Amino acid sequence: MTVDPYEARVARLEQQVAELADELLALMAKASGATVSGRNADALCVWVEMPPDVAREHLERLQDWMSRVLVHHPRVVSVLHPCWYRHPAAVQMLLDVRRSWEYAYRHNPESPHLSIAWWQQDLPNLEHALARELNHCTGVRHDPDRIPVPLVDKTEVHRHLSQGPPHPHP
Repeated sequence: MTVDPYEARVARLEQQVAELADELLALMAKASGATVSGRNADALCVWVEMPPDVAREHLERLQDWMSRVLVHHPRVVSVLHPCWYRHPAAVQMLLDVRRSWEYAYRHNPESPHLSIAWWQQDLPNLEHALARELNHCTGVRHDPDRIPVPLVDKTEVHRHLSQGPPHPHP
């Protein structure tokens, strides 16, 4: 069986075009990820560990996203208080849900299951979590009561772990 040299060349060109298209999409996704202080702004971020200048940039990007995207979800917006930015847990929730939205809609548009998960899971969870978090706000006090984390004695932990794997209780 003889392969037409033109068909072989067309097949190679089609493969090259497909590879270039994939490369272009990857570059576009990377370019669309703005930076915050020289880092990818969509990277995982921890609000309570950010220096003030980085926090300010993240808060500006978050407010921009809220005014473009979250504004169309009134059930979520209705639970926000004007002082939401003073509640570290609320800010972290919003940052995480914005990052999830970016991932679903900007970086993986060919994966509709991610956007469906955002609508059906992330958005309702955000609404409920924000309502719980901001419900205690009095307008004077913005942080929840600090409850000390129960710390354990390292010697006791070591003794417990050296006994082997935990056994299920009857």
